[in-house]
Amino acid sequence: MNKKLILGAVLALVTCNLTAQTKVLFEKESKYHYIRVDEENGQRTMRFRRKGLEYDESRYDPSQPNIPVLSYTRLFFSAFLFRPDAKRVLMIGLGGGAVPRLIHHYMPDIQMDTVELDGAVLEAAEKHFNFKRDDKNTVRIGDGRVHVRIMLRQKVKYDIIMLDAFRGGYIPYHLTTKEFFQQVEGLLSENGIVAANMRPDFKIYDYHKRTMANVFPSLYTFGATGNKICVGMPRRTNVHKNEMMQNAIKLQSRHQFEFRLSAIVDEFQPEVDYETKGEIFTDDYAPANILRGIPRE
Repeated sequence: MNKKLILGAVLALVTCNLTAQTKVLFEKESKYHYIRVDEENGQRTMRFRRKGLEYDESRYDPSQPNIPVLSYTRLFFSAFLFRPDAKRVLMIGLGGGAVPRLIHHYMPDIQMDTVELDGAVLEAAEKHFNFKRDDKNTVRIGDGRVHVRIMLRQKVKYDIIMLDAFRGGYIPYHLTTKEFFQQVEGLLSENGIVAANMRPDFKIYDYHKRTMANVFPSLYTFGATGNKICVGMPRRTNVHKNEMMQNAIKLQSRHQFEFRLSAIVDEFQPEVDYETKGEIFTDDYAPANILRGIPRE
């Protein structure tokens, strides 16, 4: 047989094999997103498409369901290093539901409430990411800021509030302003904290973090690479790394995590990693569309 024909046949077989390894499990165009769930090499990934680009929102490995796959998912557990006694947790932004699902699995006594904008995201999470709702793991569908205002009127309080509302690589601007952070602070119990997922690779990170620091003067950042989790407190504190490690060891023993909380402490970043002087986001000034496209120097 002609060598070129043989080579072409081999390449065709390889291409078919690679295509067969990727399955589209879910695909939907909702009011807010184009959502797709792919299965590749045994792992499932939720992706949002925006302006021709695709962004990974969540990932799940059915063979190891109780181990976080994406780094930021694991790093969200840094919040418990500051509030190991937390009883109520609110999360804004569901995605594949990895964080609330894992919190509910390891700490079933916690009241875990989530607000998610898009009902189609919840549908995908329940169908393909092993997310299950019950009285201790609830989901409200709607805008995060609207629900924060509703809960303020209801005088609901949370020990930990987690912010993870991304729409295709960026956080909606109305969830980044000083006024929003002030509303979030109003939902915190005594000694409550907020943990926010942030992208450090664009100029918007400096604005976002300055704004958060304006309301939460004590900031603790976790993440050696990729997205960072920023833990904020509405009072000045000085929590030492040794204290975090002691809490990590106690929590590990108490809840039998299948991943190491001590590794999260190792990713604590004590240095200031943003430009502290400059403008902040307010409801009247939030040029997020411009800043999220400018790389940080």
